[in-house]
Amino acid sequence: SRVGYLTTVPVQRSITEKIHHLNLAKNKLTELKKQDFVNIVKLQVLNLTENAIQHIPARFFAPMKKLTVLDLSNNKLDEKLKDTVFKTLPAHMSYLDISSKLTL
Repeated sequence: SRVGYLTTVPVQRSITEKIHHLNLAKNKLTELKKQDFVNIVKLQVLNLTENAIQHIPARFFAPMKKLTVLDLSNNKLDEKLKDTVFKTLPAHMSYLDISSKLTL
């Protein structure tokens, strides 16, 4: 898949434990799946801006204990996600963006 056209997360099991920064911005992702991020325990920065993400599983970010920057801006996030997903983010987060540009 080329950048800009990803519909799923292309994670190679052999490198996931070493990833510190992951930029999946400006693609066509519609959901995040726990199995795609299972071994990404050292992740510090995750950029998912400008996708079409609607669903994130409950406690999705709980294993990402080193995460400090999360950009989910300009997605189609369901308002109901906040209680089940965002409460499990690490307390030391320095940046979180879940803003969205509304197009009418």
